[in-house]
Amino acid sequence: MGDFITRTPHAPPTRASVKERPEKEPVDRNLTQIAPIAGQPSPLPPLETGRRLSGNGIQKGFLRVLLPGAWVQGLLLAVLLLTPITGVRAQGNPLTLNETQVWEFAETLFSQGEYYRAISEYQRLLYFFPGSRYRGGAALRIAEADLNGGDPQGAERHLTALLKDPAWKPIAAELRFLRAVAHLEQNAQRPYPLWEPQVHAALEDLRALPPEWPGTARARGFQSAVEQGLPGDGKSPWLAAGLSSLVPGLGSVYVERYREGLLALFVNGVFGYAAVTAWRAGREGLGTVLGTAALAFYGGAVYAAANGAHQYNDRGRSRFLEEARARWGLVPRAEGIFAALETHF
Repeated sequence: MGDFITRTPHAPPTRASVKERPEKEPVDRNLTQIAPIAGQPSPLPPLETGRRLSGNGIQKGFLRVLLPGAWVQGLLLAVLLLTPITGVRAQGNPLTLNETQVWEFAETLFSQGEYYRAISEYQRLLYFFPGSRYRGGAALRIAEADLNGGDPQGAERHLTALLKDPAWKPIAAELRFLRAVAHLEQNAQRPYPLWEPQVHAALEDLRALPPEWPGTARARGFQSAVEQGLPGDGKSPWLAAGLSSLVPGLGSVYVERYREGLLALFVNGVFGYAAVTAWRAGREGLGTVLGTAALAFYGGAVYAAANGAHQYNDRGRSRFLEEARARWGLVPRAEGIFAALETHF
């Protein structure tokens, strides 16, 4: 026996029920309808009902929607590509600067301590106005700005390059004077033996100055002070070493290093006393160790005294040179070196 499906008999529809039921429209099952958002138009054009659309038909529908926007975008892109690119032009006349304005602006930056910005403006003047009457002043100001900005090596390189160029011969005296200052600025804060080669190089530049140059008198004054008045050895290293060999620390006191002298005397005394005590007590090994340490500190005290004498003399020479430089105007100044020398460009 097979399975049977029983159906419940229904009453035939009446005429009224047939009229109230709307006729069903054929639906294409291959299409997905897109419901528009309330209050907004449908994103797609209405589809014809009862008609099956192929893939090409759907593509053409989308093209009809996107074509106006793509056409506008293409037109705008073509306009942008064909339009020549030009800079934005300020309203009114274009800004132009003459050599005097560039020079005054650079001088303003120099007076305000903006040395590296001032260097850029001086270089701008030399580049755009090679025949300017401020040409020599700009070249010298670059070196002065380097000196005031803490770059004496840069100033020396700049001045040396100008001295090798015959075109700058009219201001050779000013260039040499500034290069002497640049030499003196290098290693000025280091011990005198490291500073001494730069001092001799500066003296060579000062000797080469012509007698008629306005700054030669001051240069000669500094040169004479260094060559004749430079202090010699105020403290003798040999005497300092001899004093410390007699009494440890006494040589350090001689070179005015009092704490070092007292410490040397105390340490050598303690180790020497401890070594003698150990030997007397029959502890030769301990006495030998302590005696060796005492001898090491004794030799260190002698060396420290001699070295202290050299440092004392170096400080005296460096102090003398700094005072001579300040007296004769061979130091960088905020207003410029040539302003202090009353020498104009």
